[in-house]
Amino acid sequence: MGWRMDRDGAAIWEPMSLDDLANRDEEIEFLDRKRRPWKLINGLIEGSIAANQRAWKGVLNELQAKGELTALQGGFTGLELTPASGTIPTATILTTEVAMWATATYTPIAANVQCPKAFILRAFGICTTAATQGTMAFNMRMGQLITSPLLAASTTAAQTASQTTTTFTMEGDILIRRGGSATNGAATGAFKYHQGTTTTGGSASLPAMEQIFGSTAEVAVQTDAGLANGLWSGAIAVTSTTNTFTPLGIIWASWN
Repeated sequence: MGWRMDRDGAAIWEPMSLDDLANRDEEIEFLDRKRRPWKLINGLIEGSIAANQRAWKGVLNELQAKGELTALQGGFTGLELTPASGTIPTATILTTEVAMWATATYTPIAANVQCPKAFILRAFGICTTAATQGTMAFNMRMGQLITSPLLAASTTAAQTASQTTTTFTMEGDILIRRGGSATNGAATGAFKYHQGTTTTGGSASLPAMEQIFGSTAEVAVQTDAGLANGLWSGAIAVTSTTNTFTPLGIIWASWN
């Protein structure tokens, strides 16, 4: 960068790139072939400068006519990680709570996220049930362990017996209000679950499994680097059974 003098006085000058030089020389060659006059000002063709000024004046006028410029609040929005391209392991639901998928792999949360931070969950797949299907429930936790803080718990309900490839969906909205240690962080969440009534394929939702459940107050959570974090999506067989869930897609994203 340097200084140059032009007809308007002193101006900051930056060297032209090789591409810009090539484009300028090509334009000069064209003008010479057409026997048209041209003049360089600070290395640029005078006519090109005027054209660029006119173009920018038009853009500026349009921006000014639209009023004061504003920007969306918050950070970047989008997928927290690329959805799995391969098979997601099946989870067998027993009387001890198990994760429907590996939290660290599919729904992680980075340490020290900027808060407030809003996440969304969209998961779907197929489930199977035993001939005696029993009853089950869901527990959504903030963390990667069965002992992690409980954000929301569903009611206990019975699936349809002898299902083989019945569709299910799980949706959720999670808000980390404040970050920090276990005594400083706070989060809330709300979730919806749907499951079909037929033994295979799509169908109407089973009323007992069409549930909405969420936090009743903010939950103390830890978001600093002292603890691996994420959304634990747990399921438990309240009465003994061996029902399964096979996720076919898990979409984990944030709004900000």
